[in-house]
Amino acid sequence: SHDGEFAMRVKELEYRVNRYRRQSHELGQNLRELFSSDSNDLFCDFDGASNASICHEGYVTLFPLLLGLLKPDDPLVGKLLATMRNPALLWSEAGIRSLSKRDPYYGRGDGYWTGPIWIPINYLVLAALHSKYAAEQGPY
Repeated sequence: SHDGEFAMRVKELEYRVNRYRRQSHELGQNLRELFSSDSNDLFCDFDGASNASICHEGYVTLFPLLLGLLKPDDPLVGKLLATMRNPALLWSEAGIRSLSKRDPYYGRGDGYWTGPIWIPINYLVLAALHSKYAAEQGPY
């Protein structure tokens, strides 16, 4: 019957929603386990060749926030916002720097990833702040 098919479809959708919630939670846990550094509260790159974390204050540090992967009440949101606001780190009059001024790689090479600002990162900052972190309740 039509009602039976509808009920089965609802059950299937509920199953998928619950599965996606579990996967989202597991991905969040993996994010913290694989890419966060306890020593400096940063998210880091992972170098598979050396099996080590490589931490730089900059775009890599910000990606969990920029992609909306952190809950608005997560203490790391406050720490990342403070990192972005700090003129000695990422804040500049032109926008958020791609890499902290105090990082040894800042300004090296062609400046594409290591220069003063990178517009796509600034767009992601504004989009995340507007659509998630300013729109949802949180202490920051």
